[in-house]
Amino acid sequence: MPIDSVNHRLRTGLFYPVSSTYYCYRKLSHADVPSIYFHIILTVIFQVLFLLTITCNVLCLICKASLRYIHYLVLEGNLTQLNEDLSIIILFCNTLSLLRCGDIHPNPGPIQVEDIGDTSSLFNSSKSSVYDNKNVSFIHYNVQSIKNKLSLIESELCDFDILAFTETWLNINDTPSSVEIPDFAPPFSYVRHNRVGGGVSVYIKPHLQPKRRHDLEIVDIESVWVEININNKKLLLGTFYRPPDSSSHLWQHIEHSFDLALNSGVENTLVLGDFNENLLDSKKLNFKSIIDSSGFTQLVKDPTHYTESSNSLIDVVLTNKPNLLKNVQVADPFLGSEIRFHCPVVGNVDFLSYKSSTFKRRIWQYDKANFEEFRNHLSTSGLDSLITQDGDINDEVKCLTQILMDSASKSIPNKTVIIRKNEKPWLHNELRKMIRQRKRLYKRAKKFNTPYHWSKYKIHRNKCNKENLHSKEIYYDKLKQSLTDKNLSPKQWWKIVNSFIGKSKTSQIPIINHDNGCVSDNKEKATLFNEYFSSQATVDDSNAFLPPPPDDPVYELLSDITISESDILDILSSLDTTKACGPDHVNGILLKEAAALLSDPLSKLFNKSLSKCVFPSDWKLANVSPVFKKDNPSFIQNYRPISLLNILGKVFEKCVFKYLYNYLRDNSILSKHQSGFCRGDSTVNQLLYILDDISKAVDLGKEVRAIFCDISKAFDRVWHSGLLYKLSSIGISGNLLSWFHSYLSNRKQRVVINGSESEWRQISAGVPQGSILGPILFLIYINDIVQDIHATVKLFADDTSLYIVVDTPDIAANQLNSDLDKIHSWSSKWLVDFNPAKTESVLFSRKRNQQQHPQLFFNNTNINEVNNHRHLGLNLSCDLTWDNHVDNIISKVVPKLNVLRKLKFQLDRVSLRKIYFSHIRPVLEYADVVWDFLPVRLIRRLENINLEAARIITGATKYVSHHSLYAELNLESLSDRRRKHRLIMFYKIVNGLTPTYLTELLPSQHQDTHTYPTRSRSNFMHLHSRTNLYRNSFFPQTVRDWNNIPEYIRSKPSLSSFKSYLFKDKPEPPYYNIGNRKSQIQHARLRMNCSPLKSTLFQKNLVDSPFCSCNSSIVETTKHFLLDCPKYSSIRNSTLDLLPYDINLDTLLYGDENLSNDENSTIFKSVHNYIHLSKRFEQN
Repeated sequence: MPIDSVNHRLRTGLFYPVSSTYYCYRKLSHADVPSIYFHIILTVIFQVLFLLTITCNVLCLICKASLRYIHYLVLEGNLTQLNEDLSIIILFCNTLSLLRCGDIHPNPGPIQVEDIGDTSSLFNSSKSSVYDNKNVSFIHYNVQSIKNKLSLIESELCDFDILAFTETWLNINDTPSSVEIPDFAPPFSYVRHNRVGGGVSVYIKPHLQPKRRHDLEIVDIESVWVEININNKKLLLGTFYRPPDSSSHLWQHIEHSFDLALNSGVENTLVLGDFNENLLDSKKLNFKSIIDSSGFTQLVKDPTHYTESSNSLIDVVLTNKPNLLKNVQVADPFLGSEIRFHCPVVGNVDFLSYKSSTFKRRIWQYDKANFEEFRNHLSTSGLDSLITQDGDINDEVKCLTQILMDSASKSIPNKTVIIRKNEKPWLHNELRKMIRQRKRLYKRAKKFNTPYHWSKYKIHRNKCNKENLHSKEIYYDKLKQSLTDKNLSPKQWWKIVNSFIGKSKTSQIPIINHDNGCVSDNKEKATLFNEYFSSQATVDDSNAFLPPPPDDPVYELLSDITISESDILDILSSLDTTKACGPDHVNGILLKEAAALLSDPLSKLFNKSLSKCVFPSDWKLANVSPVFKKDNPSFIQNYRPISLLNILGKVFEKCVFKYLYNYLRDNSILSKHQSGFCRGDSTVNQLLYILDDISKAVDLGKEVRAIFCDISKAFDRVWHSGLLYKLSSIGISGNLLSWFHSYLSNRKQRVVINGSESEWRQISAGVPQGSILGPILFLIYINDIVQDIHATVKLFADDTSLYIVVDTPDIAANQLNSDLDKIHSWSSKWLVDFNPAKTESVLFSRKRNQQQHPQLFFNNTNINEVNNHRHLGLNLSCDLTWDNHVDNIISKVVPKLNVLRKLKFQLDRVSLRKIYFSHIRPVLEYADVVWDFLPVRLIRRLENINLEAARIITGATKYVSHHSLYAELNLESLSDRRRKHRLIMFYKIVNGLTPTYLTELLPSQHQDTHTYPTRSRSNFMHLHSRTNLYRNSFFPQTVRDWNNIPEYIRSKPSLSSFKSYLFKDKPEPPYYNIGNRKSQIQHARLRMNCSPLKSTLFQKNLVDSPFCSCNSSIVETTKHFLLDCPKYSSIRNSTLDLLPYDINLDTLLYGDENLSNDENSTIFKSVHNYIHLSKRFEQN
C-alpha cells in the first residue's frame, strides 16, 4: 500500500538522525561490498553506451549529405529505441541494488490526502520520527516580543504541551489574560520592572497540572520555575534568559538557582533558555563549568542563533536525566527576522502525554432540510397503524425510531465528518502546503548555508506568515459577520463567541491515572468512567427494611393517567431544539417539525405504556459525558456525569410530570420548607427568608446558630424500594405505581468520549439524571426529613440547613444535637448518606463578648465551626457583613471581564453588550435584594467593575465621566438597579407571586389599623429596628421605599407593567453599531467627551493648551473638529457636506430621531469616513 513522503525519502536511502537535522547515509556492512561493485560496473558500462548513442545521433544530424551517415540516420529510430531500453535497464539495476539493502519499500510514494493527519502544527505536519506525539513535547524559542506574534504562535505550536519563550518584552501592565494562548493555562511570566526588553513566559497545557515554584527563583535572574505533575511523575522546568551584557556575578546566581532545583526533592529537572554564551566556542567556559558542576547534560548540538556573519549555540536544553529526553533538535525559525534570528529548540520528555484524537461524527444540515418531504415520508410510513394493543411496546418504540431516522435520512442532507479537536479552522490545505515547503526550505538553507538559500527561505517564510495571519483574519471576519444574522440561534451565537474566546464547550479529558498506571485510549477511559459513575449509583440495602404499608391518605389516590393528543402537541411544539439528542439520535427538530403527525401515535404509545405498566427499554438508556469539576483532572473522581436521555422519553416524562405535580400541589403534599424545583420559589426567596430571620434576632441582641448539612451523591443514591414506598404513602397507586417501578428499574448508561463508547452498565439506584421526573421524585423521597425537627429547617433540593435563635447556649446546642440525631436516624433508615465532615456550623452574632457554645455533633463527628459559609450562592459571614461575598463576586467577574477585554476590538458593541448582560451583570446582581445595604467602599468596588465593562463595550477612556458612560449605553448604576430589584421583589410578595412564607413577613398596612380615608392608608407600617443591620435589611428598607412610590404605580395590574415603569430602558440606536470597531470607538469617544481632542485633554490636565494647531486662539472642541477646522475643509467637503440633510453637531454625534435608521446610518458612515480621512486620532 502507499506510504507517506517521509518514509518514501527514508526508503530511498536518506535518513534523519534523532540528534541532528543534517542528512546522513546508512552505514554499510561487508556484505554490501559485492553489490556495490556490481552496481558501479553496470552503471559505468551502460552510461558509456548511452553516451555513444547520443554521439552517433549528433553526428548523423551534422553530416546529412553523406550517404554513410544517411545510413545512420535511417537507423536513428533504432538507436533511439536502444537509448530508451538502456535507460530502463539502468533504472532496473538501481532498483535491484536498493532492494538488496533490505529496508526499501517496494512501493514508495505519498499517501492519499485524506489519510494525512493533523498538519496544523509546526512539527507535527508529517508525523515523522522527529516529533513524538505520544510523549510530553516542549519548545523553547527566543521570540523577541511575544504580543505581536501570538497569532502565529497559536497556529504553529498548538500541539505542543510546553511552550517556553524568552525575550518576551512584556511589561508590568501586561496581564496574563492579555497574552493567553487557547488550550494553555495562563502563562507564568517574569517581567522586567525597571527597563524594557528581556522577560520569560512559560505556557503549559492544563492536564500537566503546572505549579509555579517561586522558591527556586533568584531575584536577580530572569527565570521561571514550574513544577509539572503528570501520571504521578514530577518534573521541574526552569526557563532562563541571561542578557548578553550581564555581569559575571549573574553566573553565581544561576548556579545557585540550579542547586535549589536539584535539591528540591523533585527527581527530574529540565532547564531551557537563552544564556547568551556560545557553547560551540571552546574558550567560553563560564556556563560549561556550571553545567558540569551541576551534573547537567546539554543536549543541543547545532547552532541556534544566526547573525550576518556567524552562528552560535546559546539556546540550550539541560537535564539531570539525559535518558528522560529524546528527539532534542533545532527546528525551523518560523517567526520573521531578516538578519539576526534564533531557532527554536524542540524535544520530548519521556512522560506519556494526552493528545486529542480524531473521531467521526454524523452531522445533519437542518438548515438545508426539506421538512415538507420529511413529513410526507412520515405520513406514508404507517405511523397510524404502528401502535397496537397486543404489540410489544419495546419493538414499537424501535420501529418508531427507525421510521423517524429513515424519513430524516431521505429529506435532510447529512454526512460523516472527521472531528479534529486542536486543528485551527483557518488553516486551509494551501497554507499547510506552504508550511511544509517552508520547513523544507529551512533544511536546505541550513544544509547549504548560502545567501541564496537563506534568502529563498526567508522570502517564503514571510509569505507563509502573511498568509497565516490573513487566513485567520478572514476566518474571524466571517464569524463576526455571522453574529449579526438574526436567524442565528442562541446556541450557535455562543458557539461563535466561544471560538473568539478560545473556549471549547467540551473540555478534553487527559490521561487518566488508574491502579498505578495510565490510560490514554478513549474507549478505555470511557470504560473506567462508566465503572466509576455506575458504582456511585448504588446503595447497600442488604440490611434495610421498609416500614409497614402506610394507611391511605385522606385525599383521593392517583392511580391512572390518561394523556391526550393536545398534551403531546403542546410539548412537541414548544421543544427546545438546541438540546442534544440521546442514544437514539432523534433530534428535537424532527419532533417539532412533525408534531401534528406524531401526537396521535405518541398518545397511543404513552397510554399503552401507562396501562401496561411498562416504560420502554430504549428510553431508559443514557449517554453520559464526564465533566471536570476541580482539582486534578487525571483522576476520575474529580468528574461528574452529565446524562443525555432520548428526547421522546423526556416528552413522555413531561406528560406524566404535569399530572404528578398538579396532584402534589393540589393536596399540599410537598413540605412548605422545600424550595428546590418548586414553581414560584427560588434560592433568592429562601435566602431572603433566612437572612431576615437572622437579622431580626441579631437586632434584638441575640445570636443565631446555623448548621449547613452536606449529602453525598444525593440524587445518585436514592433507594428505589424506599422511593416506591414513599410514592405509595402519598397516594400514588395502581397502574401508575407499577409504571414508576418499571420506570426506575433496569436503567442503563454508557460513557461516550470523543465518539468512543463504553459498554452499557446497569444503574441500580438514584433518580435518572437529566430526566424530567428525577427532581420531583427526589423531593418526594426526602419530603419527610423535616418531621419532628424543632429548629427552623430549610431545604433546597439536597441542600439542608437548620438554625435556632440562641437564648441559652447549652439549651440551643442540646436542641440542635437532638435534631441532628433525628436527621441521622432518618438517613440511616432511608439509606441517605450525609457527610458530617463537610457539614459546617456558623454562629451569627454581633456581640463583642460572645458566650461559649457547646460542641455540636453529627453521627458522633464534631461539626466544623466556621466564620464564613457559602450557601445557595451567597457567602454568609458570621458578623453579617458582605466583604467576603463581594470579594467572591469580583474574583468571579474579573476573569469574565478579561475575556470581554480580549474581545474589545474583535466584536461589535451589540455582541459585547450581549456578553455583558449574559455573563457579567448577572454575577454582579445575583440575590442582590438580600445584600443591598453595603458600605460605600464595597459599593465603589462593584461599581468600578461595572464601569470597566462599560468602558470596554464603548471603547471609552479612563477619564470619561460616569454619567456620560452610562448614558451612552443607556445603563443605570448597580446601586440604582439594586433598589429597583428590591421594589420588584416587594411587588411580588405583596401580590402573592412568591411563596406564603414570604407573604407572612409583610408588616401591617395603615388601613388595617384605622378606617380613616387618608392618602397613606395603603402604606405599610414601618418596621421597628434597634440597629442599622436590621434597619437597612430588605423588609424595613424596602417598606420605606415602597411607601414613597405613588399609589397608581404600586397598583399596576401586572409585574411586567410594574417593571416597565421602573426600568424605562431606551434601546440603543442601531446605527451606533455600524462601521468597523475602530470607527465605532472613535465616534463614541466624541459623544462621551473623552476623545484625544485638546479641549478634552486640557480639561483633564493632560495637556498644557486647549487650542487647535490650526489657530492658536481657537479651542479644539468636538464642534470645531467636525464642522469648522480649516485643516480638514477639503475632507469635510467630500464627506459631511455631501449629506442631503440639515447637519448640526448633535445630528453628527447622536443622529436625528426624525430620520430613519438608514438615513442616520448614512450620516454615521460619513462621520466615520471623515474621522478616518482626517487621521486626527492616529497622531495620538
